[in-house]
Amino acid sequence: MRNRCEMGTLLAEDYAAYIDQHEIEPGSFADVRRGAWPEFIGDLRTIAGCDDADEAYQRAKTIYERCDEWEFVMAEEEHMRLAAFFRSVRRGTGGEIPRDAPERLPLEGPTFAEWLEYKRERLPALLEELEEQGEWLTE
Repeated sequence: MRNRCEMGTLLAEDYAAYIDQHEIEPGSFADVRRGAWPEFIGDLRTIAGCDDADEAYQRAKTIYERCDEWEFVMAEEEHMRLAAFFRSVRRGTGGEIPRDAPERLPLEGPTFAEWLEYKRERLPALLEELEEQGEWLTE
């Protein structure tokens, strides 16, 4: 598992470096999309149990905070995948996902920074729960 997370991290770092070579207006929606890659890295590092997940999440949060006017949406690929991953982990534990949970809102919700903190607070415990139950529950 750790090797796969490290490979995913390397790919996300390469893509983030590629994007950083391009001029993007700070606070634009393209800038919001830039924040997805360190968020992916934070998720992968959390899954692998690495100590530096918070560093990646903080980079994503910094990007998201300068884009504060944008609400978390799942209308573009990067953030759709981030939300789908989190939703999948929640379902895997067998827990009910409340109707008002940010990962269920298809078009509007919290800001990207609020979404990140919401997930960041919950993901480690959900992953631990999955590990303890020893199987991925399905509906």
